[in-house]
Amino acid sequence: MFILLSRLGRLLVGTTVVIAVTGFMGFNTLTTTPVASKHKDPPCTISPSTVAVNQAYTISATRLPTIDPVYLIVTPPSGSSSVTPVPVSSTGTWSGIESSGLAGTWTYTFSGLQTNNTYGAVATCSAHVI
Repeated sequence: MFILLSRLGRLLVGTTVVIAVTGFMGFNTLTTTPVASKHKDPPCTISPSTVAVNQAYTISATRLPTIDPVYLIVTPPSGSSSVTPVPVSSTGTWSGIESSGLAGTWTYTFSGLQTNNTYGAVATCSAHVI
């Protein structure tokens, strides 16, 4: 009888912990797959990633949302960002050629509808201009 009560006690404690974690972090915490376990190509790449001032480079993004608009946020070394809507293909890809007249790190962030139905950064990559 003591073993049965001990097992029921552990079950009760385990259930309480799951309810507490779910209430604190949300139900999606238990149903989503961690990003690190997906092992896919990065959603945003720049080629070449290090360039000279005014040298052209290609920005490519994959796995972008196809239903809602996607915005490209360009952040130069000065920190003053600009936002531009980008036309995403039906397969969720976008590619463009850019060149930068200012040395430093340029960051490109694609913002749109995420898989958890919230808006935010869906891909980010950087070019190093020397």
